[in-house]
Amino acid sequence: MKLSYKLWWVVFALACVAWIYPAFSNQEDDEEFIVNYFGTTRYCLSCHAVNKKLLGPAYKDVAKAGKSDEELVNSILNGSKGKWCNIPMTPNRIDKAEALRLAKYINSLK
Repeated sequence: MKLSYKLWWVVFALACVAWIYPAFSNQEDDEEFIVNYFGTTRYCLSCHAVNKKLLGPAYKDVAKAGKSDEELVNSILNGSKGKWCNIPMTPNRIDKAEALRLAKYINSLK
């Protein structure tokens, strides 16, 4: 079965859109993103959990503290000590956009 030249271009264009679309889509559930990205790639969830204290505070407790997104971004990027316990949080090597997405997610848990 031979496809016409125009039909090949349509199929190619649709394949490109399907490949590129997820990069621009915000359809992904935030909690799934946090668990998959920050939990496995950035290891945030080795010290934090959403609902319970581990080494660091639960994200829900951080949200209840009422800090702004920018204050959380600052702590994520620069680390902190003495805000929740004696164990310091080390600075995270992520870009500001990633830190802001995490901060917005944490604050959404209020």
